[in-house]
Amino acid sequence: ENRLLTKERRELLIEWRHQAIFNKTGKLDFVFSVGIDITDRRLSEKESARLASIALLSPNPIVETDLKGNVRYLNPEAMRLFPGLQETGEKHPFLSRVPSMATVLQRKGSLKRELKIGELYYEQVLHHVPEFNCLRIYAFDITDRKLAEEQLIHNAFYDQLTGLSNRALFMDRLRQTVRRAKLIPKNNAKTKPYQFAVLFLNLNRFKLVNDSLGNKIGDLLLQCFARRLQGCLRPTDTVARLGGDEFAILIEGIQDIRDATRIAEEINETLSSPFYLDGCEVFMTISIGIALNTSNNNSKAGQDSILQPEDLLRDADIAMYSAKTKGKACYEVFDAAIHSQSIDRLQMETDLRRAIERKEFQVYYQPIVSLYTGRITGFEALIRWQHPQRGLVSPSEFIPTAEETGLITPIGWWTLWKACRQLRLWQEQFPASKPLTMNVNLSCKQFTQPDLLEQIDQVLQETGVAVGSLKLEITESVVMDNPDLVKEILLELKKRKIHLCIDDF
Repeated sequence: ENRLLTKERRELLIEWRHQAIFNKTGKLDFVFSVGIDITDRRLSEKESARLASIALLSPNPIVETDLKGNVRYLNPEAMRLFPGLQETGEKHPFLSRVPSMATVLQRKGSLKRELKIGELYYEQVLHHVPEFNCLRIYAFDITDRKLAEEQLIHNAFYDQLTGLSNRALFMDRLRQTVRRAKLIPKNNAKTKPYQFAVLFLNLNRFKLVNDSLGNKIGDLLLQCFARRLQGCLRPTDTVARLGGDEFAILIEGIQDIRDATRIAEEINETLSSPFYLDGCEVFMTISIGIALNTSNNNSKAGQDSILQPEDLLRDADIAMYSAKTKGKACYEVFDAAIHSQSIDRLQMETDLRRAIERKEFQVYYQPIVSLYTGRITGFEALIRWQHPQRGLVSPSEFIPTAEETGLITPIGWWTLWKACRQLRLWQEQFPASKPLTMNVNLSCKQFTQPDLLEQIDQVLQETGVAVGSLKLEITESVVMDNPDLVKEILLELKKRKIHLCIDDF
């Protein structure tokens, strides 16, 4: 072989073939030579070698089969990852369903699919090569991507702290259950209605655990509680952490409400023993609300066709609130009475907000009389609400709602200011060597506010009451729950000559 340069300066590779020609005497007469241009052939051979090296050195498996799935070629990586593929052929997971896909591949040319082999995930690209009437399969390891996708899906539908379903997954399953229940014909004597229950759970005084023992112990408590909760349920039941210290359970295929209440009782029973958390012994109780899908007392009774999953969860939440107000550590089944109470509470909150704006509150003054002299020494300020429709509303009716919504704080400060202003007027009207005093109740929310002392100072400055004539009343529970804070505030009040009285003990 040698290289020749044409007139056009194009290099050609010439393969020479020589034939010696001898005369009759046996002597060499001449040599007949033929030059063949093998430039294109050599380029083709180099390209083929290059392509072959790609397959040989590829970090990904490459497999070639006939249309029946019989293996024709395996590159080294395919042989390393899938030993025995040559012998097992289409029975190997790598080639599963390949023969059945051949017809589609002949029509479409190529296909993609994902499959799992052992612990690894692969994406296959399958090509039909018509000139060789074969299938060529390229595989790519996508395990990291699939695991990342699975983790994203898990994070989207499961609570990361407890491993339970989260609100999104719970609501999805609840929607499916509602749809399934609606498919069963109604008013059919032969078909029992499909019954299921939603339980709404709330840990009582969980914030106290977090505040006193720290978030680490609080998280451990939630994890341990979740495990106990799962132990009370069937594999078919769905339990979810909705957020914070709130959980929900979906119980399907029950016979009647007793199946749901039995589970509620069992859950409460499991909490009779303490949790041992990082050296701490913690007792915990829960309040449970139960809503049944076939109850005639649901919040949309008589409107089953538009009953929504959100309605059931809300009804269970309302029932849980009712259980909490009745002493906690118990359960309540949602019914018409509880529904009515929830509407009343909502209306009460709305009316309370308007009452503040419209100045509907009044302060009544109860005289305090000395048993020795029979003379009035002071007064206790009592808040009353003159409702435009309901008339005079007792504090026992609206104070719980005010405390729950936080409205007790503005109401409380208004009461203190009003009482101090009235006291100042009486002190000027009835001067005495020992000024009249005024007792005013402070709510727990007021007492634990960071600006408590600043607010008191402002009221005293604006109203100008005599020094030492104000007495603040707090309940015993405030003292027991916040002993260090009470001590600190007590010292500050003493500096201002303000008395602190303990009530309801």
